[in-house]
Amino acid sequence: MNAFDQDWVMSQALAGLTISSELARLRTMHEDGPRKARREFQELRAEAWAAINALNTVQQGFVPEHFTADDLLGAAAVELKERAAEFTRKAQAEEAFRVRHGLPRAAEEV
Repeated sequence: MNAFDQDWVMSQALAGLTISSELARLRTMHEDGPRKARREFQELRAEAWAAINALNTVQQGFVPEHFTADDLLGAAAVELKERAAEFTRKAQAEEAFRVRHGLPRAAEEV
């Protein structure tokens, strides 16, 4: 209790009022805020733990697929075919550009 509160209690006592009611008021004023904040914190912490447990359950349920060598080779073959087709298209586009503009030879890399 700070000095102001002590003086207030003393003045109430000297005025003939009961000290117990004033002490109860001061106690309520100083304890209710922290008690409410603690209760809210505990509720928030419980919600956070529930969310963490739910995420852990979801994470445990997720099992990544394991790729076999056949899967990787098949994907590589498909990608190789796509890149070869893309290279052919680009080479044809370059040749068409050269012919359209009457260039006698292809561009050289420097």
